[in-house]
Amino acid sequence: MVALVASSRVAVAQSYASDPTEREYWERSRAEAQEDAKKRDARLDELLRLMAIPVDRESCPLQRVDARLVSLQGTCRDLADEASASAGTRGREKFVREMEALVRECSKKYADLYVSQLTVTYYRADFGAVSRRMTAGGDVECLLAASHNAHARALVQQRRATGAALTRRQIANAEDALAATAPLPSHEPSSGALALQVLATVLSGMGQGLSGGANRLRTSDSRGENVTVPAPLDIDGTVGEARDRWTAHSQRSGGCSSDFSCGVGFTCVKDNFSVTGYCAKAVDAVGVQRFDLPSAPMSVGPKLPSRTDCPNTPCPAGFQCEFSSGTCVR
Repeated sequence: MVALVASSRVAVAQSYASDPTEREYWERSRAEAQEDAKKRDARLDELLRLMAIPVDRESCPLQRVDARLVSLQGTCRDLADEASASAGTRGREKFVREMEALVRECSKKYADLYVSQLTVTYYRADFGAVSRRMTAGGDVECLLAASHNAHARALVQQRRATGAALTRRQIANAEDALAATAPLPSHEPSSGALALQVLATVLSGMGQGLSGGANRLRTSDSRGENVTVPAPLDIDGTVGEARDRWTAHSQRSGGCSSDFSCGVGFTCVKDNFSVTGYCAKAVDAVGVQRFDLPSAPMSVGPKLPSRTDCPNTPCPAGFQCEFSSGTCVR
């Protein structure tokens, strides 16, 4: 029976809403993480498009570097042709030597400029690997373009995986936080609340009998007694950690079913296993009134024996234990 009551209290606790602002924050965080992931993927797609070298069906670049240097290459070739035409001609040996020097200088400038442009254009390529493959033949720019594009795709894929892992952590954190908060209230009674109502009806007669009858329960109302209420059960039905206990002065008559029936500054005092009690002014151990909010959902339903009830827990000075409710009275 105690286990049934405890499970009912858990159901009732879940029907209470946590701070809507907190739930909205984590729901928004989860949605923003998903939206950021889409934007990040779009930016990475654009980055790959900008980095990639456009190639033809044979994986050769559509815009070659050597095509941009065709004019300089033609000049060097013309100088070489003129030097060759004059070679062997008597009286033109000096001219031929000068032309050959010009050809060497032009070729060097062409080679330096070509290599520089290859480095800038195919900046992601593995030039060492391409040089080794060139020993077996092949078009240098086709090999450089393939190497560049492969490394560009690998870089983008790495960044995409890192971003996806970050998004998963963000979503997991948001979902963990949402799971730790109670669901928002529903306009219709929850199954836990309905179960508690049925349980309260079944136990009401038993609670009245165990407490010695409703009339005896009300007698403490008219005596103006001070009552110390030990710490209530946690919502899972287990006894909470040691904490300050309430004392109460019976000033308000009439029955109650929970702290909500009494209002701020008062508490509903019930005998063990009873679902009803009386409203009493909540005070501390020295008689000063406390204005704690109602202890929902612990005050809802039958009052169950607790490890912190008296006589298990000593009463404050000047109080005596009332065994029917497990409270300290004065």
